[in-house]
Order: sequence, then C-alpha cells, then structure tokens
Amino acid sequence: MKTVLSALSSVTWAFLGASILVACGEPQPLLLDDSDEPVALSQAPLALRQNSDGVWEWADRRVASPNLQAIWGNSTTDVWAAGSGSGTLHWNGTSWRRIANPGMGETIWSLWGTGPNNVYAIGDNGLCMRWNGSSWRRIELPIPSGIALNDIWGSGANDIWIVGDDGLVVRYNGTNWAVVPTTGVNSLWSVWGSGNNNIWMVGELGYMLKWDGTKLDEFSSGGSTLYARVRGFSSNKIWMLTNAGYVSAWDGMRWGTASTMLTGGMTAGNLFVNNDTSIWFTNSSETTRWNGMTAVRYSNGDGNALWTQGTSDGWLVGNSAAISRLSSTSTSFSSRW
Repeated sequence: MKTVLSALSSVTWAFLGASILVACGEPQPLLLDDSDEPVALSQAPLALRQNSDGVWEWADRRVASPNLQAIWGNSTTDVWAAGSGSGTLHWNGTSWRRIANPGMGETIWSLWGTGPNNVYAIGDNGLCMRWNGSSWRRIELPIPSGIALNDIWGSGANDIWIVGDDGLVVRYNGTNWAVVPTTGVNSLWSVWGSGNNNIWMVGELGYMLKWDGTKLDEFSSGGSTLYARVRGFSSNKIWMLTNAGYVSAWDGMRWGTASTMLTGGMTAGNLFVNNDTSIWFTNSSETTRWNGMTAVRYSNGDGNALWTQGTSDGWLVGNSAAISRLSSTSTSFSSRW
C-alpha cells in the first residue's frame, strides 16, 4: 500500500532472469542461465540465510534487498511479500525464497489472492501480475500509461477490484478487466469489501466510493483528510486509517470520528484485520493490536505491512528486506533479518 511510508527511500531491485540454486543455510556455487522466464517455487533462490553468527542476512548480494511494502498469506506455509524493484518473496513454511517475475523495477504496493495458484501483485506504472502456482505473468490492463495502482481486493476469483491514482477503478469479472467510470479525480488508495455487494474505496481529501452490487456511487465520509487504508471483516465492522495515522470505525450506519483510541495513542502507518478482537496497526517503530477492549503493544514490531492468522502466527515486513515473525508464546516479533 502506498502510505506515508512511500516517502522512505526506495531500494532498487532489478529483475533478474537468472536462476540461483542455494541450499538452505549453506551457500552453494551460483548456477546461472540466460532465461527471462519467471522462476518456479522449487527453483527459487534463497532470500534470507542465517550466517555462522546466527544473524539472518540477505542471501544474494548481487541483488539489492527490497523495501517490502506488502504482504499476503493463504496459510502459515504460503505467504508472499513484495515491494521496491518489483521484488517478490515467498515463504513456504521453511524458508523465504526470492521469486523472479516480469516486473521492470516498479514498486509493488499491494498483494491479494484466493489461493496458492491465484495471487495478484499491483504497483507503480500500471504494474499488474498474477501468480498461477508456478510463475508470475504480467497482465496488461486497459488503463492510462504510467498510472500508479495502489490497492487490490476481491470477493472471489471472478470479482476483483483495483484502485489507483486519479480516481482509477478497474474491475475483473472473471473474463475481462475493465475501467469502472467514476466522477472523481482524487486518487484512491485502498479498497476492501465484505462481499460483492458491499465494497468500499477510499483516498485523497476524504474521497470515498461504495459499490452496492449494481452501481458505484460517491459516499460522504464526513471528512477531508487522506484515507490511506480500509479493512474489515463484516459489513458493519470496518476500519479506516487516515494519512495521519488515526483510525475511524464504521458501525453499519456511519463513520466515527478518527482517533488513536484503538492504537493506544500510536499513529499507525498500516492496518490488518482478522476480526473485531484482532485488529493490527503498525508503523516504522512499533506494532499494536486492538483486542476489543484495549491496545496491546508488541515488542520488536516495526514495519510497513503485516499479515497474521489470529495472534499466534504472522509476519511483519519492512525496509531493506526486514522480515519479522510473530511469536506464538508472547507479544513480540522475532527478527528474521
């Protein structure tokens, strides 16, 4: 997601067509080829490796470590992270591996999928890619050249929505991608829905749209700030994050006043929702979870985006390929880089 974190310096990660085979924990001779095809999971080079001192480090020094901006998981053994330089990393339950793709160095801002064989990545300059279970393939969308895509969400494999700069809304109906006309020109930064007839899109200057299953209309947000993220888990349990790091909640009738109550006073940079007792907020220095009554602070929890399954397993990603794992026994994240 493109948030205030986008102001952080970007690390270029050029796309490599070369395949590098590395045994977990022990560096092996580099095996290169000239193929420009994406690399399948079984062939992917190790992304992170623990050295002799027990410190986790970037495994391939020829490729700059990316600033990770997005993460999505299908299960605890199938998690994707992505960011600058079109970098895509995959966790298979044992190791993080770098997966090549046809990106040309664009920053990836959002990941979403329906399963292990259907994952999407979107980002700058109209970048849209799909993972089919063995490789990433680029999708050419019917959109203006160079436009940034900021967030993706779908109610299913045949109902997918992408929002971007200049009020762009793109929808996939299972057969074709098409631009959905809107009257606004303010950039849209986030999209989420509880189903195919209740989808919210938010962006600059309080700009908000709602899809009711038939039409897309502007919805009065009651504010004029930039809304950077919208996430929820039901039609009347939705949360929205402002650019200043404040949270506004939808109760089924109206949006509440934005505040830091749910974050325990922390100004958040991103949010992730499991349910109404597991709402996660993170920024570049800390992470908190709203448990329905109070904000629980997690140690070592700094990053750009997070994904969890409940409160026992999850990942937090950040700049310079920072990857931390949620501890299942305490309120902390354990660094993996």
